[in-house]
Amino acid sequence: MPISNVPRSTTLYPIRWIENLLISLALNPETTRFHHDYMTVRWAVRVKPGLSPRRVHRAFDQLVARHDPLRLRFVETIKGWKAEVLPRHPIGLIVEEHGPASPQEQQAIVADRIRRPLTALSPALFEMYLLKFAQSGDVLMLRANHAIIDAYSVAILVEELLKNLLNIPVGKAPMTYSRFVAFQQEKARKHATEGTRYWQQMLLPPPQELNIGRAAKGLGPMIGSAVQQPIHCGTILREADSARVTALSHATGASPFTILQTAYADTLCAMANQDTVLISSIFGRNDASLASYVGPSIEVAPIRHHQEGKGQLHAINRMVKKLSDIQRFLPFDGLHTDGPILQTYQNKAVSFDRFWITQPLPSGRLKSSTFGKLFANAMRGPLVLGPVSLEQVIIPSLCPSDAELDFTINSSEQGLTADLFANAAGYTLEDLETLADGIRTRLAQD
Repeated sequence: MPISNVPRSTTLYPIRWIENLLISLALNPETTRFHHDYMTVRWAVRVKPGLSPRRVHRAFDQLVARHDPLRLRFVETIKGWKAEVLPRHPIGLIVEEHGPASPQEQQAIVADRIRRPLTALSPALFEMYLLKFAQSGDVLMLRANHAIIDAYSVAILVEELLKNLLNIPVGKAPMTYSRFVAFQQEKARKHATEGTRYWQQMLLPPPQELNIGRAAKGLGPMIGSAVQQPIHCGTILREADSARVTALSHATGASPFTILQTAYADTLCAMANQDTVLISSIFGRNDASLASYVGPSIEVAPIRHHQEGKGQLHAINRMVKKLSDIQRFLPFDGLHTDGPILQTYQNKAVSFDRFWITQPLPSGRLKSSTFGKLFANAMRGPLVLGPVSLEQVIIPSLCPSDAELDFTINSSEQGLTADLFANAAGYTLEDLETLADGIRTRLAQD
């Protein structure tokens, strides 16, 4: 929205790296539908026998009034793009009347709504649908652009939405958007000097480009706007591997995620016959004041891993120390693409974000909430509460990852699960199976 259309009384806020990134993708006409789908956060639940539109309207109004980012939009000014919190949600709850439909037909309608274009410059960045299917029940659907929300936020929204529908108190007011902006700026200023020293020491000089995947085939770095559907290798961890991760966790005090991150980094080094690799990961919610905040509070950072050949326990302990240090120095403006550290990488033609390890966050939020534990069951099948049943409608992303190579860790009732996603131009399924074998072998070593 041009500045000429913004009322003079409007308060505009500076935006962060993720908002800038997603605005640039929205402006780029060549951004693929896969990437737009990847950046659309979604959740849907089937409810029988159905929901009162009046009750859902009330729950929606409570939700958007409580959380400023759900009313956010981005405006273009002479000083660049800024964020504005609207006094009201721009479009409100969307109610659609449909006739009776099978679960498969309902899922197709939900998928169509989720996959309609939703960018950082859409009229509303958060949408909620009540899809009514007569005696077949209703589907309640949320979707939002990643510029205003992260995965942890979805768990908060789902929990509060269900509480609103049941007239259960949701707790004290969360941090406002204006306070969040100030909070991030305060932390960045605090880290300016010591953080610069830490990140320069950890990341500079750039390591040699790891000679696997796209680099080994002479291909350039991934371009976000051109992302296509990745190839996938699942069932990376077998029962014995999960047991080994548990044993290592008990021996070191490290989380299973950290143990797998170490094995992943060591295996990549071994595959390339090199001793250093950068592994990017997601950090966030490391401050109690953000516990109930809905918004994109995540930070991403590369971790420099050096393979020393001193055994797995030594490598895991070093990774624990690095992850702890990194949390102390985030957010840090110098890590973004226009910062001096990553400019050095670009000048040396070295990529800093080829390899990722990720862990979906909502499960952790649900595990920490007594109320959330109850509704987590709806993710695994129908949850019956007297005359009412809830069942999550899962619409997988067309593009589960936009990275060159992504090692994704999940927790389930059966234990840990892991998947590898990779750019199809840089890897074959055989490559991913070789990497999976290497991770399992590394876990089994002392």
